[in-house]
Amino acid sequence: MITTLSPDHLSCLMPKTWLDGTGQATVLGLLFGTITGITGILLVLTLLTMYICATQYARRFLHPWFWNTHQLYPVVLGLMVIHGSGRLLQAPTFHYYLMGPAILFTLDKLISVSRKKREIPLIEANILPSEVTNLVYKRPVDFHYLAGQYVNIALVNSGTGRDEYHPFTLTSAPHEDYLS
Repeated sequence: MITTLSPDHLSCLMPKTWLDGTGQATVLGLLFGTITGITGILLVLTLLTMYICATQYARRFLHPWFWNTHQLYPVVLGLMVIHGSGRLLQAPTFHYYLMGPAILFTLDKLISVSRKKREIPLIEANILPSEVTNLVYKRPVDFHYLAGQYVNIALVNSGTGRDEYHPFTLTSAPHEDYLS
């Protein structure tokens, strides 16, 4: 916990925290003696790991690390709920701020799971200047879209032992017989 308050002020605000022999709150006591402190440390470590694995180098050369660390979002949300309910300063109100985003996130996941997934043949693949990948697919008959929309393409068993999903922007016109 980083604070600009004096120990006297902290012990007044947080009377149920870890105190040293003189009745003052200690930094170690706040960090390791409270649920809020422990979950705060775990949150910082988890988010730091996610940040490091989101660098351009990691995304390019260590994609499984990037993918696996970013699947830790339920851990982060759980730690945030526990961290927010520590009651160091006030009664917990975190759930009020979590409800809206959690509902939207759940709806987004349900919609993405319910969408049709289909296999379509790859016609050609090119690496363009600036390391842009151009993929051309045969367009399914019942596939409708607007120019500029994106699709998630699964690279099936791309050497990692599992499918990797990547977003691709559709640059072909909706009236063309192919997707690129």
